[in-house]
Amino acid sequence: MSLSVLVVEDSAAFSKLICGEVRKRGFSAEAVSSYAQARERLEQGRGYFAALLDLSLPDAPDGEIVDLLISYQIPSIVLTGMFDPEIRRMMEDKPIVDFVLKQGIEDIRYALETLDRIYKNRSISVLVVDDSRTARSMVRLCLESQLFRVLEAEDGHQALEQIARNDSISMVITDYNMPGMDGFELTRALRKKHTKEELAVIAVSSSSKPEISSRFLKYGANDFLAKPYTKEELTSRVHLNLGMLEAIAAQRAAAQEVRSLHAALVEEQHEARTKQVGMVVNDYASDPDFLVQILYQPSEILSGDLYSLHRTHEGGALIYLIDGMGHGLIPSFTAFGVASAVKQAVAEEESFEQLLERVSQTLRGILGEEEQLSFSFFHLSPGFDRLEYAIGGMYPAQLMDSDRILSLQANNPPFMAFMPTIAATTRPLERFHKLLTYTDGLVEDSQLALSGEDVAMLLEGDTFIWIADRLHESRMEDDTTVIYFEHLDRV
Repeated sequence: MSLSVLVVEDSAAFSKLICGEVRKRGFSAEAVSSYAQARERLEQGRGYFAALLDLSLPDAPDGEIVDLLISYQIPSIVLTGMFDPEIRRMMEDKPIVDFVLKQGIEDIRYALETLDRIYKNRSISVLVVDDSRTARSMVRLCLESQLFRVLEAEDGHQALEQIARNDSISMVITDYNMPGMDGFELTRALRKKHTKEELAVIAVSSSSKPEISSRFLKYGANDFLAKPYTKEELTSRVHLNLGMLEAIAAQRAAAQEVRSLHAALVEEQHEARTKQVGMVVNDYASDPDFLVQILYQPSEILSGDLYSLHRTHEGGALIYLIDGMGHGLIPSFTAFGVASAVKQAVAEEESFEQLLERVSQTLRGILGEEEQLSFSFFHLSPGFDRLEYAIGGMYPAQLMDSDRILSLQANNPPFMAFMPTIAATTRPLERFHKLLTYTDGLVEDSQLALSGEDVAMLLEGDTFIWIADRLHESRMEDDTTVIYFEHLDRV
């Protein structure tokens, strides 16, 4: 917006204030302090979008500046420091934008908002519907002084034809009593195709019947004006209703932008989910000597839960399950980092202690100050005769060794960024059979509501299938993952 506004004001301080506010709105401002200076600029052929005028100047005390700007057809907002009913009536009869009594900063703000308003009005079409040519002409002159594009129709039928041909019409000002199709019928017809938020209707009538206004409003009019009305009243109602339409349009545009951003975010989350799930390894999925059952149900698109089952280069098994704190992107990023660290440790044939140290280093670099990670890491030796494990912040894992069911309690706290490393515990095994580990969603989620007995029975195959069905039928509040690992030739 590079349109220029002429400011005519003999007070240097007040002129500086107004020019500064005009420029904040994106216009350029040119200030003069007298009638003579204003006339000189106009005679030089300088073009102005609008003018802000002090009514009384030292060389033109009786408002001559207004007539000067009118003669050059420049829309003008007139400012005055004193109230005089006669002067106000005189200004009413002139084709000015507005007449503002400058008593405080709020009046100046109003004048500047009016400047913004007429800038917008240049692209807005208003349809005036009245069977009286004189009435239409009076409304047209009033609206054109506000820089609206004005269209006319003699009755409701012509109005509907105009609107069908011109989709830029934002407002209809309609009289009540017209031949052919009156204002009531027109309003009802308009509302069949256009909502009050899309097309404003201001009804006018000279009838003294009180039900006229209420019927118009029930039929869908946005506002009602009783004749006779002043120019100020008409322009104020027009601007008020257009402002409401613009506010609704802006709200809808903002809502649409939010919906678009949300759709883009959801799409990105699904892509991230694909990459996260792609980090999962299950080297025992098709091994006939092992039965692996996994329940993996994130509560949202992205999950803080992640797991893998690796076959080590020596022939042992490395199984881990992690649960990041919270929901969404941050815990899923943490889980992705851990999975990357584990894959690298396995590829480089590191020991279990070295793997835990690598994971600890990774977590110290990516965890937030108050963020924590729950975890279960298990390493079964190549002969499945020894178990190394590290559990922190998880419910006890269940291990079946020979005919004994052992509960593997946590031997670490949940990991936080300030912790040095994850500690491991080693225990010998007689004849490994089954291992069960799970995240807390399995027992803490109110939708699933499993008891301790239910969890203990997960080591039985049928019960596991029952739990799987329960999981898939539930809308989980928390991420839930269960890993069941069984060595079949040990049965």
